[in-house]
Amino acid sequence: MRKPLMLLLALSLATSVAGCGNGSSSGSAGASTVNIRIGEDGKTACVSVEKHPLLSGLGGYIRRMLSPGDATAAIPSDITHIVFTISAPDMTTITRDVPVTGKSFISESFTVPNGGNRRFLVEAMNQRAVQYRKEASANLDGRPLTLVLNMEDVAPPSFAGLVSAKAASTTSIELSWAPGTDNVTPSSQLTYLIYMSATPGGEDFASPGFTTERGAASYTVTGLKPDTTYYFVVRCSDMEGGNQESNTVEKSVTTAKTPDTSPPTFNGLASATVPAGTEGSIDLSWSPASDNRTAAGSMVYLIYMATSPGGENFASPSFTTQAGATSFSVTGLSHGTTYYFVVRARDEAGNTDANTVEKSATTPRESDTRPPTFAGLVSANISQAAGGSVNLSWNQASDNVTPSANIVYLVYHATSPGGENYASPSFTTQAGVTSFSVTGLSPRTTHYFVVRARDAAGNVDSNTVEIAVRP
Repeated sequence: MRKPLMLLLALSLATSVAGCGNGSSSGSAGASTVNIRIGEDGKTACVSVEKHPLLSGLGGYIRRMLSPGDATAAIPSDITHIVFTISAPDMTTITRDVPVTGKSFISESFTVPNGGNRRFLVEAMNQRAVQYRKEASANLDGRPLTLVLNMEDVAPPSFAGLVSAKAASTTSIELSWAPGTDNVTPSSQLTYLIYMSATPGGEDFASPGFTTERGAASYTVTGLKPDTTYYFVVRCSDMEGGNQESNTVEKSVTTAKTPDTSPPTFNGLASATVPAGTEGSIDLSWSPASDNRTAAGSMVYLIYMATSPGGENFASPSFTTQAGATSFSVTGLSHGTTYYFVVRARDEAGNTDANTVEKSATTPRESDTRPPTFAGLVSANISQAAGGSVNLSWNQASDNVTPSANIVYLVYHATSPGGENYASPSFTTQAGVTSFSVTGLSPRTTHYFVVRARDAAGNVDSNTVEIAVRP
């Protein structure tokens, strides 16, 4: 770490006093010669002549040899010039700008009018701005006086400001930045002042909310409110002069929300219906659920399906809807099967309600377009009890959908071969029978019969097996 620049102001009477180098220093009448040394020349410092109150009987003065340790550190290499300003209300201001590039030591002499409250200001500058400054005042009356001043570091650090701010939890935020640099204080010794506000640009730069350890490159702000936006500015301060830079780089971040553990409020499935004209599908519908955080448009619904009452597996939904849905069509179902459904609502945090409202619906049977398989009429016998009657009989038909017991038979009658009107059966039997008696037939007339089978879907076989009989 570089030492702070120091200067020595030696004020002497116009009377000759012993000095360094080759001679003495004297002032003109009514003025004092002021010698100001800055830096380290590697030699023994000048002899100073100081007034000593205890030695008034010996002339009131002593000479003291200033050792190199009493002198200054070398002028820093980045200092390009030093400006001297000597002023008072009753004198003309004296200003001198001394180039010092490449120099480690300078000594300047000024003739200053005697008087009270002479102000001495020294500023050491680089190409950018004043880096060190010190001022003091003295009363000049021609008597020798030695005044030693420590020049103060007045240059603020160079700092780009806050780089990132991110939520660490519901009540904390992590801030980070790249280290600053300073003309005197090492980066490891710089401190950072953190200003916080609840509104953009609302930071109070007169009072930092937090101060970091020296050399820190991050800081965690704690004790904050959940789900709240905070604004931050971080400024850098050096150790030597307490100089603070003035960047206004602001970052904002919102703390995390408290965990959502409340499930939605949901009345469950409202209806399960088979849409008209469809096969293998069931339409489900419900009213929207509500939640303490998740909007209705962001709610999803889990559909559980079973083929027996209460058989739903709630560990694994059968279907999941899009967000905000209030209906769903379940397709690809088996024909003629009853399905049972429970629908539950799930919020964005993954909480699911636990309703058990169950609705069921049965899919239609498969469309039957195939006629029964039927060999036709087997026999037609004249009844012995009644001459105008004929007993017809056949073997039972079969069908792909309709059970044999539910198949009915259509009896067609004609009085000429092939004269049956298949558009209108003469008789229709009861379901499942295998015989039928036709009565009231005309005697001595040949009658012709064809019997066909019809299933529950109305499909009729097309056999033309015809048997004739004459009562």
